[in-house]
Amino acid sequence: MSSEILRRFLENGFQLHPEALKLICSQESPERIAERVIASLDSSVLVVQPEHVFPFIRERREDGLKILESFTSSSSNASVENFHRYFLSRYEKLRRIIEQRGIRGRDISTIGRVSKGSEVTLIGMINDIRETSSGNILIELEDQSGAVTAVITKESECFERAKLLVRDEVVALRGIKQSDLLIVRELIEPDVRVQRLRNVQKVSSGILFLSDIHVGSNTFLKEEWEKLISWINGENGNESQRALAEKIEYIIVAGDLVDGVGIYPNQDKELEILDVYHQYEAAAELFERIPGRIKSHREITMQSGRPNPSPLFQMKFRSSSRKKRFLSATPR
Repeated sequence: MSSEILRRFLENGFQLHPEALKLICSQESPERIAERVIASLDSSVLVVQPEHVFPFIRERREDGLKILESFTSSSSNASVENFHRYFLSRYEKLRRIIEQRGIRGRDISTIGRVSKGSEVTLIGMINDIRETSSGNILIELEDQSGAVTAVITKESECFERAKLLVRDEVVALRGIKQSDLLIVRELIEPDVRVQRLRNVQKVSSGILFLSDIHVGSNTFLKEEWEKLISWINGENGNESQRALAEKIEYIIVAGDLVDGVGIYPNQDKELEILDVYHQYEAAAELFERIPGRIKSHREITMQSGRPNPSPLFQMKFRSSSRKKRFLSATPR
């Protein structure tokens, strides 16, 4: 390898210092580094020194990514009590997120004591949502104390957003009480507050986020995956796109890595791989191709997803994926 690198520099009219040659050959993609160094030189350079190489490499670093929390217990059984506990926990967490914005909702069971025409704010989970014959949206909202019917008219400013709501979402509704109904004027959804970060270190590295890959499905985007791999390896794209790919140090797969088996009725008709373990094996083979040109200090974090939540990957898949990986449970 070193003789080939040396030959490339000589062909382009440059001598190569032994330390510079050693530095280039220590990288995972020495040919690529060599070509980039050569392209940066002008005729005033006679001997290529290590300082000519440094801008095109990054020092190997200790793992910069740590899993702070990841549960390892197996999935619980599908009992009514467990489902109730799960939805209650989810409701309380999302309710607190809304309340952190200074929004306080009263118990739904107390709305009967509210005078007609008064403004009311309620926080609850959507038990049912449908469109009326007149084109308005009817929502049945419930909390632990009771349930209420809310109407969002098509003239309301939040009507378009309300059309995207689905069952089991936790929202706050603010409106006017009319008889047994709440006429909604404002729809508030839980969100993540923007926080001002302090002592942020500026770095040139990048993170690539992936999700919903669905290996095993007959809708898996093979052609798009090939383009992604090619781009990560710096084999396609314009100059700025290749430079962006070069900065990637972390790849995070945020769920739905494989399609799974038996998730919904007749799913097998949409699968190319009918065994979930074989799906994970296929996923491992796909990701084994990523580090071919990626420096060894780059890291890949995977969460299985589907169904959610889910524990860590089976050990069989984890051992088959030999390169540098962090494997995390899907968050609860």
